[in-house]
Amino acid sequence: MTQITIRRLDAAVVQGLKTRAAASGHSMEQEARKILEAAVLPSRDGITERLRLAMAGRKPAAGETFSDSAELVRQARAGRPAAEG
Repeated sequence: MTQITIRRLDAAVVQGLKTRAAASGHSMEQEARKILEAAVLPSRDGITERLRLAMAGRKPAAGETFSDSAELVRQARAGRPAAEG
């Protein structure tokens, strides 16, 4: 893991971070990590909906169709090899 040092933080920011950490039952370092992760990493909320919307416009190539994969899933769950098709 990489480390960073943040210099010249306002005392009110440090105190606010300490307060948030205490209220959450975390260390100040863990609270700062949570805040930074939330600010930088993409949210997982609604990922299914975003994926559905992204795939909604996807169409098969000319002359092709998307098959129903339910039978393939059933076979995989039963431990049987999927039929070619």
